[in-house]
Parts: sequence; structure tokens; C-alpha cells
Amino acid sequence: MTKNVLAICNPKAGRIKLRDRLKAARRQLGAGFLWTEVITESPQHARQIAREKGEKADLILAIGGDGTISEIVNGMMMLSNRPPLTIIATGTTNDFAKALGWTRSKKTRWKTLQKEGFDIDIGDANGRKFVYCACFGFLCSVAYKTPQYLKKMFGRMAYYFWGIPGFFDFRHYEVELEADGEKSKEDIAFFALTNSYRLAGLFHYKSEQVVLDDGQFEVMIVRYPGSFIKLRMLLVSLSKRIEESRFVRLLRCKRLVLSSKVPLPLCLDGEDGGLHKEITITNLTRAIRIVRP
Repeated sequence: MTKNVLAICNPKAGRIKLRDRLKAARRQLGAGFLWTEVITESPQHARQIAREKGEKADLILAIGGDGTISEIVNGMMMLSNRPPLTIIATGTTNDFAKALGWTRSKKTRWKTLQKEGFDIDIGDANGRKFVYCACFGFLCSVAYKTPQYLKKMFGRMAYYFWGIPGFFDFRHYEVELEADGEKSKEDIAFFALTNSYRLAGLFHYKSEQVVLDDGQFEVMIVRYPGSFIKLRMLLVSLSKRIEESRFVRLLRCKRLVLSSKVPLPLCLDGEDGGLHKEITITNLTRAIRIVRP
């Protein structure tokens, strides 16, 4: 039986030519599919395509980076009948796809995905959906402030070039938290709420620490240690091993509310999430089905 595939492709993601992406996608999926290919033309276009054309598809194929996948999922969440989602990751970091077992080796690209697929949790932050990460603080804005042309020219190295000024210009935030009803106050230099094994290619959870469909987020709070040098040392240590300490708090929760007197610069899946004095984040359990080609 022929299945309808809606392929949504971001031509600006990563450094691979559009023609090669689509050719690889057709080859990877094989025969028996009726294709509708739509190329994104502007920010949030992928969301619009998924919302308007998604219900007629048996499968949505995302060809792009983490931001493209996030836009598509936001569009899919507006559908009453959501088709499964599959991914060919062509972005700069591809954190979400790599959390699912994607690698650049064709033999292992989908090694962790069962043939029939599985459901994953996604997040809702003040009404906006995200796939794997909500964060703010030290260097978080680098992902969405780095110009696209630099990403295409230098790949991941573009983040390091563009992020150098951020090493000397950072803030910390007095924040009130309520995690599943438990309240606390924190002086936060870096905050990351994730449903992934990795973040920005720098921080890696152990496989036993993360379950993608358990209705819980992993939360890492790095408290301001008093100086930039100490903060840098903390983050370097966390890049090697994520563990609690005097200045690092780890927790798991389904719902989290953050309140601050100054706006928090939220980053969602590597994209600008806006400024908010209050952020309510909720886990939407098993909201999206992922399948392999």
C-alpha cells in the first residue's frame, strides 16, 4: 500500500546541498511512498507546513536541524490526528537526532529506533512546544544569535567564534522555582531542562539517567559560584561528568514554574524563546511518535 510522505526540508540547515538531502531521503525510505516535498522559505514556515498539510500525510519527514524539527513538532501539535515523524538530520549540532541514535554512519544511523517506532515526550513552555531543551543563562543565546551563513561556512566551529564575546558578558538570575509543588530559590548562572542524553554537544547524561517517554524532565541548575573563572571551571567539569555538587543541583520533574524580577532570556531547542519573567514548563507525555525510515 502506498503511503503519503510529507517531506519538509530546510535548505539553510547545515552544509549539505538540498538536492543531496532529498536524494538521500528517497534512497533511505525506499519504494512504496508518494512524496510531497515542501521547501521552507522563512522562519516558522516549517510549522505552518506541518499544520496545514500534516493530517493528509501518513508520515512526516523532517530534513534539517534541531530548529527545523522543533518548528515541525509545534505544527504537528495543532493536529487532531498526528502522523509519525522521521528525521534526516542535516543541522549544525543535531542534538535531538543524536539522542535517538543518529550518527553519520549509515549502518548505525537508526540503531536505537525500533522498526515500529516509539513515542517521546515533548515540552510546553508558556504555550510554545519544544522537543528536547529549554535553557537560559551563560552562552545559551549563542545558538540562535550565530548567523546562519557562519554555520554553513564553518559548521559547529561557528558557535565557538561567535560565542567568544559571551565568555566575558554574562549574567546570573535570582529565580524562584516550583518543581512539582516543591518551592525553592536559586541564584542561577546556567539552567537547562532537557529530555535528551546530550545538550549542545557539551553535556552528556548517562543512558540510564534519561528515559525519553517517562513523563519527566531532567533539570540541571548551575548556581552562580561568585566569579567567571569558577563558573567556567564548573561547566568544564560538567562537560566531563554531570553530577551534583555545592553549585550544581540536579532534579527531575513533570512541571516546573520559574519566576524572576528580571526577564529570563529563554532558549528553546537552540532557538530564541523570548524574554519572560515567569515561565511555566509542562511535560506532554508521549505526544509524538518517532519512526525510522
